Amino acid sequence: FENTVREIPGHVFAVASPDGVDPCDLRLAEGDVALRERFISPVPLAQFVLDQILDEGVLDSVQGRFEAVEGVRSVLSMIPDRFLVSEYARYAAGRLGVRSEELTARLSRRRVEEAKEVAELSLRQALEWEALKVLVQCPEVKDWPYSVEVEDFSDSVYRGAAGIILPSPVGDVDSMLASCTTDFGRDFITRAAVEPLGVVEGSDRGVYGVSVLARLLVQAADAHIFELKSGLSNDVNGEMSRQLVSMANHRKVLLTHI
Repeated sequence: FENTVREIPGHVFAVASPDGVDPCDLRLAEGDVALRERFISPVPLAQFVLDQILDEGVLDSVQGRFEAVEGVRSVLSMIPDRFLVSEYARYAAGRLGVRSEELTARLSRRRVEEAKEVAELSLRQALEWEALKVLVQCPEVKDWPYSVEVEDFSDSVYRGAAGIILPSPVGDVDSMLASCTTDFGRDFITRAAVEPLGVVEGSDRGVYGVSVLARLLVQAADAHIFELKSGLSNDVNGEMSRQLVSMANHRKVLLTHI
């Protein structure tokens, strides 16, 4: 549905095949007239998809209604025309027995949440890329006492690059390039080596590099703390609680380097 909305301009209609019969088989068996008669009432594609969701949903149960509302919300989020969104929200709300404002409000909240998630992801990726550049370009941070690990990178591509960069001495680009086994890896490290760092001209590169790595480790610590807190209900022997205290203290120390 989403690809169709994006790629096909104008109005798109759909119709259910009666009894699940393949239109080609029906045409061969009964001719063009029968085909036209059997498929005489097409509906807009969005309405067709909404009807499928609502017809298949168990609307007399709380869980079923919740799943149907979420399905409707998902369809509405793919429709670019705000007027159509409003009209289809009114249509679906009528079938669900709820106010259309509830559906559009839920859609608006989800759009805000998705925008925040995209922004947070972009910020994480930007930080991880800057940290890789520091490790490639900035030997001034080699004596910093806190080590960066592959697991500190959340992005899979950056984690793979870190696996190449980290075993080599900080700033030793030749060593990093020598350890690459693919053109992609060599191109990636070359780019990390030539793209300027975000340090202000005239500022201490070492201090800047340490602050970037500290922010990376704080980000990794936050993720670890979240995981530990999520599992505290199963912390029988108190090990998770001890790790949580230790990680929180480690995070406080890292913040002093930012």
